[in-house]
Amino acid sequence: GDGPASINLDDPNLYNRPADIETYRTSLEYTFNSTAADGSAVNGAVYVQGETIMAANASNLSFQMEGNAALEGNTSLVYTKIADMVYIVTPDMGCMSSTDDTMEDPFEVFLDPNSDLNGEAYRVQPDENVNGVEVYVYEVTMENMASLSTEITELKEGRIYMAKDGFYIVRVRFLAVGTNEFLSGGANIEGDEYYELNYYDFNQPIDEIVPPEGCTDLGADEIEVDYPLPDDAFNFTDMPGVLIFYTELTMEEISTFYQTEMTALGCAAGQEIGNAEGMLITFTGCPSGTV
Repeated sequence: GDGPASINLDDPNLYNRPADIETYRTSLEYTFNSTAADGSAVNGAVYVQGETIMAANASNLSFQMEGNAALEGNTSLVYTKIADMVYIVTPDMGCMSSTDDTMEDPFEVFLDPNSDLNGEAYRVQPDENVNGVEVYVYEVTMENMASLSTEITELKEGRIYMAKDGFYIVRVRFLAVGTNEFLSGGANIEGDEYYELNYYDFNQPIDEIVPPEGCTDLGADEIEVDYPLPDDAFNFTDMPGVLIFYTELTMEEISTFYQTEMTALGCAAGQEIGNAEGMLITFTGCPSGTV
């Protein structure tokens, strides 16, 4: 019909990905611009481009950070999720791989049902076509952002665009004046903020999502390390110089396992610090160095 006159921003179902959508792309633009007390420009930005294939349980998100939003000098980050594997790549760290059997759907990640939006948002005219989708337009006001009143001093425009067919979110856009420590680098710097989140290319072909270059799958049979792993090792996280895994062995059993196996490799007996609650064991003289 003509669409509802309002939407309940507290309803978590409002943020669901529609069941009949199997592929889609995501984009996010989030910027902050201001002028410091000394007259210098204060800028920060995060840009995201992503794609998701639901049947493959796969998503790929590329982050670009600028200005004060750069993470310890890293201006880019790639997050790739394929089935039970997660890959995160940054220029400084290289690839971190981890096993993870949960599906992080970007619809849920970026449209957090526990967000700071609340109350009723009312429909405004005219209807529009956004990202190739016919949509109803709903206005978000300061009353809907009460929990952000200490950060946003003025909301110049707030819009949520809902697909007429399926009633799912296609775009969220905010223009505001406020503070943003992450983007500005300072807790009390007020400036202009722009936020626009888009979903588009619904059910359009997307090439197979593959691990980023330099990343490999993880598993007890595939992982390459210079020391033994327990037979039941699982839930691996691999990053340069560090391997994390889980095991059902007790602290005493894992200690005995490594004291036996590492000395068999030619390492000196491990120096143990700790107890049954937590332990650090250091092996020296190993073929690969200190472990």
